[in-house]
Amino acid sequence: MQTISLLGTIFIVLMVVMLTTPSQQESILLPIPLPELTSEQPKSFWYLTTPVTVEDIGCLTNNIYFEARGDTIESQYATADVVMYRVTNHEFPDTICGVVKQGIFPPWSTTVPYKHRCSFSWFCDLLSDTPRDNRALGVAEYIAKDVLFNINYVPEVEYALYYHADYVNPIWAKTKYFIAQVGDHVYLL
Repeated sequence: MQTISLLGTIFIVLMVVMLTTPSQQESILLPIPLPELTSEQPKSFWYLTTPVTVEDIGCLTNNIYFEARGDTIESQYATADVVMYRVTNHEFPDTICGVVKQGIFPPWSTTVPYKHRCSFSWFCDLLSDTPRDNRALGVAEYIAKDVLFNINYVPEVEYALYYHADYVNPIWAKTKYFIAQVGDHVYLL
């Protein structure tokens, strides 16, 4: 199990983003190869009960992108960590996409939840879920793969199951325990 070297990760990502074109970034910033995705995949630090799929990587990438793309690299890792801690917690779905897409759905839809009635606001705000910033998407994908396959995580937010931006004060947060603030996000248990 490893913790991210914050300064090292920030330096690498910033240098790649500042000194390269988007097409060069893809080959430099995303060096983590996908493992063979089979049902025989060994369990990792995350103790997943189901194998990681390509769809799961996409769900985690999109969640990092839409929830934290403008925040620090460490906060983007911490956002991914919350999803993974939820996957391993019996009170939440046991897949990454299940956690990311968790919400309250109307009887006529199994794919589009009620507006603002889901775990992560971007998924049910009725706005486009198509990423528009390829650089930020590349960073989010790198972080998603790094968290999943290299077991990098942010120890300050260990076991956090919730977070919110520091500029809001959601009513549900009053019933949770503060763990840490990383970047622009407050992490709770």
